[in-house]
Amino acid sequence: ALSYGERTIEVAKKANNHHATATAYINTGIINAMQGKMPEARDSFTNAMALSEEHNLDSTLSASLISLGILSTMTEAFEEAKKLFSRAMTVLKREGNLSNVAACALSLGDTHLALEEYDDAFRQYHHGMKTAGAIGVASIVLNGMISIAHSIFKQEQSEKYTWAVQLLHMANLHPLTDYDNRHKVDSFFDTYKETLQNADVSIDIPPSIDIYPD
Repeated sequence: ALSYGERTIEVAKKANNHHATATAYINTGIINAMQGKMPEARDSFTNAMALSEEHNLDSTLSASLISLGILSTMTEAFEEAKKLFSRAMTVLKREGNLSNVAACALSLGDTHLALEEYDDAFRQYHHGMKTAGAIGVASIVLNGMISIAHSIFKQEQSEKYTWAVQLLHMANLHPLTDYDNRHKVDSFFDTYKETLQNADVSIDIPPSIDIYPD
């Protein structure tokens, strides 16, 4: 018997609706990934990508590239993830989808950070925050603050620890910060408490207003 996702794909194919078919492939891939069926998820996302490329469907092309990028990140295939997020950024910019451009920039920054490409990671975080700030998407700006603070600690840039603490406080205090990000901030403070003490940096530094330094 066909699964719900497979039935949805078949219905869209019979209707010759390429966008609906690509979307069904993506949704099926997400379900497979949530169930831990990574090879099946990759196949679904790859089918969506191929169909989207064939019929010039930018919205599902970018979605499938991002989905494949996330899947590659989950399996720690960071070089592959970097290529996929970079391609997705190109498509999203072509679409003019600035909110997703900003979010994708943070994901691309995370892959650079995992690969210890710190300057590239910072550039992507900065780009994502600037883009999100310009269109008023505060949640992405907050995620960017946390990501930059994380990169500072990972690089052991002690001269920037004060700024990192300020960024974390700003993210933590913002009313739009969700539970997961608050937990992430608390975890960073717990993890780097001794590091900050050794660097003589107080956790109680007031939040900074300069989140876009040169």
